[in-house]
Amino acid sequence: MSVLLSATAVASTGTIGFVGLAAPHAARALVGRGHVRVVPAAVLLGAAPVCTADLLGRTVIAPPSWAPA
Repeated sequence: MSVLLSATAVASTGTIGFVGLAAPHAARALVGRGHVRVVPAAVLLGAAPVCTADLLGRTVIAPPSWAPA
């Protein structure tokens, strides 16, 4: 049931929603159950892949700005 709910969330909101679902669970597995440590770790684990994907999308994958449309 949880897989179906997670798949529905990802299909409707995209990969950002998946990162939002997965980052807190990964943070809890890495740093333990204390919220004092989980919240900052979840923020960093959520922001890192999104910022990396944005950087790659803007620099590597995007066409040059001088290319004709």
